[in-house]
Amino acid sequence: MYESKEIKKHLDPLIWIECKSIIDVRTNVIEIKKILNNLNYNNIEFNKIITDISLLCCYIRDHKNGMGKKNITRWMILEFKKIHKDFDVMMIPMFQLFGCWKDLNLLLLDINNNKDHEYLETKIYEYLVDNFKKDLDNFKEKKYNNISLLVKYIGKERRSLDKRLNFTRKFVSIMYP
Repeated sequence: MYESKEIKKHLDPLIWIECKSIIDVRTNVIEIKKILNNLNYNNIEFNKIITDISLLCCYIRDHKNGMGKKNITRWMILEFKKIHKDFDVMMIPMFQLFGCWKDLNLLLLDINNNKDHEYLETKIYEYLVDNFKKDLDNFKEKKYNNISLLVKYIGKERRSLDKRLNFTRKFVSIMYP
């Protein structure tokens, strides 16, 4: 699969679940970045490694069949952006499948007021708005079984998430441009 034993080592979920903070995750990501810089990987191999890392994030977050570690997954996603610039944005839909909607709220809290993550923040709000609109359409068409739990976890006006992130204003500005 991979020529480098170091890469194999860093794709082991047990290495990642030992991380207690974003600093531990950052240290592992820096090691992976050094390994990738030292190896002469072509685009196909690099993309395979990025795919494996995204699957690793999904497995670590998966609350049903995986490890259920939501903090570590969020930290990994934020740090792996340093290796692959669109890694964070491509992982947004993963939360709905392997975690829950609350994970996106936690990610928004993690990146709040960080200029490096403005694009990610916008993409998260767009994703939430798109899914909210789908839920509204399903409600109007009386397809109640197709409605997600987004409304349960979405930020409400004058509640904690709204006060900390100004969530409602940002959400509404995307929903009704």
